[in-house]
Amino acid sequence: IVVVVLLLLSLIQTINSNGQKALWIGNVSPECSQNLVSHVFMKFGSVTFCNIFPNERSNEIAYLLLHYDNDISPRLVTTYFKVSFF
Repeated sequence: IVVVVLLLLSLIQTINSNGQKALWIGNVSPECSQNLVSHVFMKFGSVTFCNIFPNERSNEIAYLLLHYDNDISPRLVTTYFKVSFF
């Protein structure tokens, strides 16, 4: 358990070292609503802005821009998805 905690802490510290409060996320289904996306990402912190942008080259993929009220939440999101999928 200690090793896992140390690994997560090291990932959180190295990701988003510039203190950004925003995240760009690709490969989002165009059918996703802003309410759904905000609700999913609220578990990592307070979402202050959310917008889904259509891909001009493909109607099947959209992009998402999220803003949080702090610089820790984007780190948590990135760490969560890196650990979950690898």
